[in-house]
Amino acid sequence: MNRKILLTVLALTAVLLAIPYIGMAHAVPPTDIEFYIPMEGFGGTAEVTQAGESNNWISYGNTYGSIEGDIVGSMTAEARWVYHFEDEWAGPEVDPYMMTVPFRGSGGPVLTIIPTTIMGMEKEGTLILKFTARGNEFAGTWVIIGGTEELKDVSGQGTWYIDPNYGLFGAQAFEGQIHISS
Repeated sequence: MNRKILLTVLALTAVLLAIPYIGMAHAVPPTDIEFYIPMEGFGGTAEVTQAGESNNWISYGNTYGSIEGDIVGSMTAEARWVYHFEDEWAGPEVDPYMMTVPFRGSGGPVLTIIPTTIMGMEKEGTLILKFTARGNEFAGTWVIIGGTEELKDVSGQGTWYIDPNYGLFGAQAFEGQIHISS
């Protein structure tokens, strides 16, 4: 009889000790997210150079701006793009918006986001996000590649595109999912 009581007590003790760990093993599902980098207030510098005598041009730029939507805060970005023009291009001084000759491009910025809130929650730290473009479209994919402080374990990914109807001058629109572990 004592042996049955001892086994029952041991079994209940094991269950009670495991309860805190069961909650820790339960993963929080990712959340849909949408945020924007408005073109108004967007600034920075860009340098475009020709690669030798080819129809390839390399662009390097630094930008800064604000973030709105499910992430609110500020951002800085470093970008490298490579453009290949089908015909000879006049260059950035003559055609700064690349409107005269069809081109293909590849590359992408790395954003450092300093949020004041994410999904309405105040968070300390930064998020590092990389996005890439598809061909000559101003659209593509993004992924969170790192974070600091309270945001070090945040992950997320999605798509981005230019939304000409957002705000006064349009915006880069980011849609996808984010996972905040705590």
